[in-house]
Amino acid sequence: MQNVTGVVRRAALILTLAVCLVVIPGLTVAALHEAARLHFDRLSDVQGAAEDKRSFDAFKHAYASGVTTIALGDETAELLGHVVEFVEQDDCLEREHDLINNREGRKLALATPGKDASRWRERFAAALFAAGSDPETVFSIRRKKDPRVLAICGSG
Repeated sequence: MQNVTGVVRRAALILTLAVCLVVIPGLTVAALHEAARLHFDRLSDVQGAAEDKRSFDAFKHAYASGVTTIALGDETAELLGHVVEFVEQDDCLEREHDLINNREGRKLALATPGKDASRWRERFAAALFAAGSDPETVFSIRRKKDPRVLAICGSG
């Protein structure tokens, strides 16, 4: 009977670890991406910008990384961004493109005033949308043409 109890306890521990290490972070990333989608859609409607899948991809990575920076700190957000990219196992172009957007999102989040105010996320999303719409944006919108990505990955 003790062996069965030990096996059940180990199985429960493994299940708990799986939930903590896989399910909760996965749900958190999904929730951040959904929040980014809502902000991006609202800002696109208000500002009359056409939806661009590449612009949204940059926005969602920057938004998730920026919000995580304010919640958990810059170093933790950077580490989590690398973990997500490792788990996703994208090719070099996609990974580096995403990491650039994560980094720029963290910088913008730290520069967005009023981090403790209840409307901070809306202000951050608006600043992020404006920065991504700027022709001279620091965000990586077109990964196959971004010289920072190509310097690391080559042409693919």
